[in-house]
Amino acid sequence: MPDGFKYTNITTNTTTTVKSGAGILHSVSVNTKGATDTAQMWDNTSAAGTKIGLLDVTLAQDTLIYDIAFNIGLTIVTAGTTPADITVTWL
Repeated sequence: MPDGFKYTNITTNTTTTVKSGAGILHSVSVNTKGATDTAQMWDNTSAAGTKIGLLDVTLAQDTLIYDIAFNIGLTIVTAGTTPADITVTWL
């Protein structure tokens, strides 16, 4: 089986360390919108350090392509009232 992107599905408001160490954030898919919900992405193994971006996951079901490198790790913090269902693809 060929190597390809790995994925992490997040369905709750939580802090998720997607990957420790260097890698590539390929995309974030909003499968189900949340209510007043955000997803904040960090180049770290915690919610600190270098922020990659902040998504408002209430606007649309869509896939956003990033194809950017991170160095320390990839952590995503989802927060708000009703959580969204997002899928993060990465290497």
